[in-house]
Amino acid sequence: MRYHFTDAFARERDDEERESSDGLAECADVIFTLMHKCPHFDETELYANFRYDVVASLKERLKCGHILLNGTNATLFGNGPELLKYIAGEEVISELKKWQIHCQRFEHSAKLLCARSPHITMGNLYLAENNLDGEIWDYFDLGENIVCVNAINENIQQRLNGCDYDSDTMLITDDALLVETAEKDDSLFKVPVCNIMSGGNSNNALSELDHRTSENKIGEIVNLSQKLNSIIWDKLNNGASKMDILPIYKDICKLAVLSGIEIDKAKRNYDNINAGKEFADIRKRYDKPNPDFFREIDEKSYDGKKEYKFYDTAMDFIYELVSKIHFRDGREQYSLYRPISSGLAYDISLGNATEYRHKDKIVKIIDESKARANRLYMELRSADDREREVIYDRIKEEKEERDKQVSKWLSNANVLILVLRHYEKNSVADWRIYAALIKHPVFSKLLFELYDRFIVKVVEDSNGEYSIYGRKFTKKL
Repeated sequence: MRYHFTDAFARERDDEERESSDGLAECADVIFTLMHKCPHFDETELYANFRYDVVASLKERLKCGHILLNGTNATLFGNGPELLKYIAGEEVISELKKWQIHCQRFEHSAKLLCARSPHITMGNLYLAENNLDGEIWDYFDLGENIVCVNAINENIQQRLNGCDYDSDTMLITDDALLVETAEKDDSLFKVPVCNIMSGGNSNNALSELDHRTSENKIGEIVNLSQKLNSIIWDKLNNGASKMDILPIYKDICKLAVLSGIEIDKAKRNYDNINAGKEFADIRKRYDKPNPDFFREIDEKSYDGKKEYKFYDTAMDFIYELVSKIHFRDGREQYSLYRPISSGLAYDISLGNATEYRHKDKIVKIIDESKARANRLYMELRSADDREREVIYDRIKEEKEERDKQVSKWLSNANVLILVLRHYEKNSVADWRIYAALIKHPVFSKLLFELYDRFIVKVVEDSNGEYSIYGRKFTKKL
């Protein structure tokens, strides 16, 4: 769990909003500090609740197909070397050959599978070889999260379902199972291509653009395409021939084209295409139960009338397997949870009246600050963007003032233990107990002494006995 939240999860946290309507950012600081510095944190009720929430969240994400892969979501850079050659007046010859990309995240000649969102169907998968050869790349400061692609005599923009180079990204992975599976069926599924002529918008009034985009059906198109993909794999995996599924695949290709039209409708007109009618006709042709994994998609809009069935397709197998996972099976359970203060092992039998008064001062400060912060969080839920910025600042100031006042009265370890035990009598699983204390030098010193003696660390080791995220690890003190 420590590794997950310091390595794999760190990038996700960097991208998240700095605060939420219920203080989750501060909660994270408390949990992460205790997780890394308190050796018996796994025996506390606070950790048990946190672990349950993390596992439940991972399960829900897996049910939606959110699976961690080795790779990156790289920003597309189209024909950069060729543009440089053109500017320099040199002959423009493609640095990348057909089916080649340049991404420093992977080794030279690595076989890679690429896909861009919205990824409508199998024909939108792009198999490529990584080419790191050539001195011209030294002119570009690329890093590992930019991928150079070639559109000269290459259908990459159609294969990636209408990609362009205004910060579009694509997933790139070297996962052997996915690469080999995509190679096996690469010749079967042709690339959906839009050959429909369009015209520029004659009326670009904001009201007209708002109307067009308000009727966007891209979500419905993507969902229907995934249902049809499931029908195809169910048929193929149960004896159907490739010719049998081609009519279905043709309809999926139509959906791919429609998705592009919907995305572009604010920029150009397709007067000879009624996207809504085309979509409705295709949906009517496949009026069958949804795949089981659609339960996650339909959960928020479920009306009690939708039917589901198991399809012989990857997502339904994933959904079925994840639904059967019970994290607690076979794991040690603690009949009695320990409070954080019990591990500090500090003798307060000699505590004096002054220390008890200081404890009372701190409790009052924390309780009053918590009440004010809760009112601000309530305001945050109904605030607009400008108001939210002001409320964020007020929440930050409230916490800073709370910590300043607490620090004034938190004179020694005796006072700290008295405060912790006051709250842990009734709220042992409440992270807010520790929010005003966790960064104070007195608390940090006690935790550090425990950490230095008892904490078990997970370190990367090629011969380790544990496999996490495709790497080997071992534990050591």
